[in-house]
Parts: sequence; C-alpha cells; structure tokens
Amino acid sequence: MAQHNAKVLEKEAKLEADDLKHHDQLEKEKAKATSKSIELDQKHQAAELKHLTETKTKEAKETSERLKEEAKQEAKDIKHEQKMAAKGFK
Repeated sequence: MAQHNAKVLEKEAKLEADDLKHHDQLEKEKAKATSKSIELDQKHQAAELKHLTETKTKEAKETSERLKEEAKQEAKDIKHEQKMAAKGFK
C-alpha cells in the first residue's frame, strides 16, 4: 500500500511539474509577444515622428521662401512708390 501511495504521489508531482513547466512556457511566450508588440509600436511611432518632422520641416522651408518672396515684392513696391512720389505722382 505504501508503495502504491508513493507511486501516486510521484505521478502527482510529475503532473504538477509538467503543469508548472507548461505555465512557465506560456508566460515566456506571452512576454515575448508583449515585447514584440512594444517593439512594433515603437517602430510605428518613430516612423510617424520622422514623417511629421519631415512634413513640418518642408512646410517651414516653404513658408520661409514665400515670406522672402513677399518681402522682395514689398521692397520693389516701396521703391516704385518712392520713385513715383519723387516725380510728383502718387
């Protein structure tokens, strides 16, 4: 009888060890999947940030060029007005 109880306990211990091993494996896989998800999120955010930075830089350059052109035109207009005023027109 004691031998039978020992075998039953041994089987129970083995099953429990297998369950723990399986649970540990599932936890490792879950952690790996979470890590991969975080990595993908970070890559996506980095790509979004890069795109946004490039877009804003392009917009800033375009605005700067437009303002330069407007300033040049305004300077020409002022010169023209000054010439006309000097000639007695306005």
